[in-house]
Amino acid sequence: MLRIKGFLKGSVYELKTRCGKPNCACARPDGERHRRWVFSHTPEDGRKRLRVVPDEHYENWRLWAGNYSEFRRHRAEFVKLTRRILVSLDAIERAQRHSSEE
Repeated sequence: MLRIKGFLKGSVYELKTRCGKPNCACARPDGERHRRWVFSHTPEDGRKRLRVVPDEHYENWRLWAGNYSEFRRHRAEFVKLTRRILVSLDAIERAQRHSSEE
């Protein structure tokens, strides 16, 4: 988890869209849509944002977004493990606790 170097909170994926020009090939029902890579993220205001990924940044952004997903996956595993440890420690405490009436 600590070996991950740099991440972007979001995801990078390919988006297929129509440009809106009536004479473009993408306007036909069977026409191929335009493809572009986008970065999807949700800033503090809570509204999902899409940003076109510049070609020269695609590899890094894809890697960093993947790193973020991996980090969050490892973090969730760590939280589960920590909860299990705390449950075990609570059980040990209950088993070892002496009553004040003894």
